[in-house]
Amino acid sequence: MPHLNTAIDKIWEAIILMEEIPEPPNMGNEPPPGRRSGYFCAYHRFHGHTTNNCRNVKKIILRMIDQGKLNHFLVQQPHNLPPPPSPEGHAAGAEKGRNTCLIEVGAKEKNLYEEVPRGVEPHENPLVVKLEINPKEKEDEDEEDNMDTWVINMILIDPCSSVDFLFYHTYKTMGGRDEELIPLTYKIYGFNGTANKPKGDVTMRIPLKSISSEIVFCVVDVESPYNSLIGRPWLHGILGVASTFHQCIKFPLPQGIGVIRGDLIEGKTCHEIDVDKCEERASKRRNWKHQIQEGQRGERLIVDVVSKEGEVRNTST
Repeated sequence: MPHLNTAIDKIWEAIILMEEIPEPPNMGNEPPPGRRSGYFCAYHRFHGHTTNNCRNVKKIILRMIDQGKLNHFLVQQPHNLPPPPSPEGHAAGAEKGRNTCLIEVGAKEKNLYEEVPRGVEPHENPLVVKLEINPKEKEDEDEEDNMDTWVINMILIDPCSSVDFLFYHTYKTMGGRDEELIPLTYKIYGFNGTANKPKGDVTMRIPLKSISSEIVFCVVDVESPYNSLIGRPWLHGILGVASTFHQCIKFPLPQGIGVIRGDLIEGKTCHEIDVDKCEERASKRRNWKHQIQEGQRGERLIVDVVSKEGEVRNTST
């Protein structure tokens, strides 16, 4: 087996949500009572060995790795990591002096109707923005923020999140190394409907015109159409207010009110991908539970038949 960053039983939980796996021919065949152990295999659904030690599960994982479906579970394989959907590159446009993130300054007061993006009908799109992120701490106050700065798009702004997330594929693309992450002991719930252990924490900077705000990212290795998810910690740090309806973030700057506009097209695209993936996972989960219920129902029928045969024999004697 190649080096994996997650236990095999956890990878198996992800696999059954990704595609339909044929049932093993000996599924549910429990060993005799005297030979049973405390070990249980989630694939064969009987006792005797663990999922981590199951040869069949390992073969399935190897096959899916060869197909490129489990690259995010490989350890230290940068060439196998999926790149971000479409980051615009390393400090794109910085040399030309133009603001690639389009942060408006000194916005005039407008009523709520004027703040709605032009030509946009009522929508339920999330707020997805583009931000410049510098992965290095600022050692000198006079240091240029454009140095080592990445322009990252497809950043989901979620005021309901109490944690700021950077997805692992983005972290690796930015040149991040695993040994630079601060280990964490807690798990994150909510991604893919399962518990995920973060890779670690990392502190970066987001330059916003004349100010530079630090942000502590929790790096997680999960499949997502986004490059990052930013929640309350960073928003509160810049005294920002986000609105999905108005598709913007407003925050105070020394020279006025700063505004970061959302990207309606990317927001709609990412949202559709996220919904499709969620429905696909839910469908696979339902099918898997149905298969388990059908197997349990078959076992009960066999027990009933055996018990009835025993009753018939006792009556005949």
